[in-house]
Amino acid sequence: MVVFPESGFASVVATTESGRSLEVGIIGREGVVGVPVIFGQTLTPYDSYAQVAGAGFEIKSDVLWGTMQKSWPIADVLLKFAYTFLIQVTHSALALSRFSTEQRLARWLLMAQDRVDSDEVTLTHEFLSMMLGTRRASVTDALHLLEGRKIITQKRGRISIGDRRQLEKVAGDCYGLSESELARVGLNGKRP
Repeated sequence: MVVFPESGFASVVATTESGRSLEVGIIGREGVVGVPVIFGQTLTPYDSYAQVAGAGFEIKSDVLWGTMQKSWPIADVLLKFAYTFLIQVTHSALALSRFSTEQRLARWLLMAQDRVDSDEVTLTHEFLSMMLGTRRASVTDALHLLEGRKIITQKRGRISIGDRRQLEKVAGDCYGLSESELARVGLNGKRP
């Protein structure tokens, strides 16, 4: 099955055999959860989890694959999404290795906000630490830095973005490439 989210978003998570895991991408209404199907694959070593609850619709993998084989316009849009998701995943690897926890957190909050159309994101520090591939204490420190600069406010399990423009400045070029690629290929962050 593949899922086309209409609201909320899912995380795509890579996990090792020993149980270490890291979020490698997020998918909301701009895409489809089940990217391997776009390439004709039905199995993947990655897991996908709903991070922010929402609505969506499911389609069987074989039905989507068959439809793509019969309709170039549908295949084209889905391949464009898969391309931009690949950009997001590779930029996540770059962010992990070259940017600070504060910058990665800013990027993640911006990406989440893009998909929920709200200034509020409901997630715990523990969960964010897994998403960002860092210690919980590092996430807490980064959240306090952003809160001290009046960019966000936080209450137990909820983070509210108060100044998106400043959050974008904190993220720097850690954020925006996959978003601009969505626009460049004509998807503009909208459903494929």
